[in-house]
Amino acid sequence: MRGCLKAVMAFGVVVALATPAMAQGRGGPGGGWGGGGPIALLGRPEVQKELKLTTEQTEKATALATSTREKMMAEMEGVDQADRMAKMQEVSKKLNEEGMKTVKAMLKEEQVSRLHQIDLQQRGLMAFTDKEIAKKLSISDEQETKIKSIVADMQADAREIMQSAGDDRQAANTKVMALRKETREKVMALMSSDQKKAWKELTGEPFTLAPMQLRPAR
Repeated sequence: MRGCLKAVMAFGVVVALATPAMAQGRGGPGGGWGGGGPIALLGRPEVQKELKLTTEQTEKATALATSTREKMMAEMEGVDQADRMAKMQEVSKKLNEEGMKTVKAMLKEEQVSRLHQIDLQQRGLMAFTDKEIAKKLSISDEQETKIKSIVADMQADAREIMQSAGDDRQAANTKVMALRKETREKVMALMSSDQKKAWKELTGEPFTLAPMQLRPAR
């Protein structure tokens, strides 16, 4: 259990490095489990408030986020430490795609649209590695190669931060914020004015999401 928690936190820091990226806001990890994503975000009270969910929608959204988190934990049970990061990303993508089918039937079109905007803000730099997003932003092959290199460096640095942090989460967070700022500036320097405009349209109004507080392992 402790090993799984460390893996979740390590991935959370990687995501935190990229949030809210070019949206001018500040925020923490995107979601409270694994890779986060729209389903995990939908379970957050502040996101539910931003989407103006009804009482019925809130109950269904919370239940969906909870059941998805439980599925995630079940999928990660027994996965080798060396494979956890890749497996977590794979499972997170699958569960979010499945969950969004339910979400689209549960929420209004404008609510789904805003959820996607918030999710992109939280994904930040990681969103640029998404082929669909890269296409919408007209990311060139050269830009894609450079961004992947920047993201890879970011992930490596994040893992190093987590491995040396011990129980001093505050120190790790401080280093993460500095690394996030530096990484964001590197990626933004690659973007044209039209691409920056397109990203702003995709992400909408900045939304601040408070960092999740992970409970200590028992």
